[in-house]
Amino acid sequence: VIVLIRHPAAFVSSLLRLNWTFPFEDLLRQPGLISDWLTPFKGELHHHADHQTDLIDQATCAWKIFHHVIRTYREERPDWMVVRMEDVASDPIRKVGEIYQYTGLEYTDDLRQTVLRHTRADNPKEVDVSNAKETQRDSRRAIRQWTHRLSEQQVERLYDSLFDVANDFYSEDD
Repeated sequence: VIVLIRHPAAFVSSLLRLNWTFPFEDLLRQPGLISDWLTPFKGELHHHADHQTDLIDQATCAWKIFHHVIRTYREERPDWMVVRMEDVASDPIRKVGEIYQYTGLEYTDDLRQTVLRHTRADNPKEVDVSNAKETQRDSRRAIRQWTHRLSEQQVERLYDSLFDVANDFYSEDD
């Protein structure tokens, strides 16, 4: 199993940019999920499902519950590979190679060239929202786009809301 995680500000920034909301009511319709994993968040989930909350609050809640579960799985299943998107984006050829090695799959020259083509520096760092599924970007610059999209106040808000979970995956410098 490979779990790819993303910086909380990058996740929130992407949801804001794409104007994506989160269907909290879908989670609440799964009593086993709530009782097994999300009991600490039940009130917050109901709040988001029952009220029109802003996108930052929705994205923050979603990131927090996902990573709460990921943190638990990481502790219970040390054989799972947990990879930060920022690490892959910073050194895609090597990190994708490590993922292939973990899976036992062959990391061929053709695959390396595909990774290079999709992550190289002459690709755009960002694409228009209408073309958001485009996968060829300058991965090293694209991964930090949130620093340009979010205000200092928004970043501080995320830090205050997510530090308890995020500090298991990211340092304060991140």
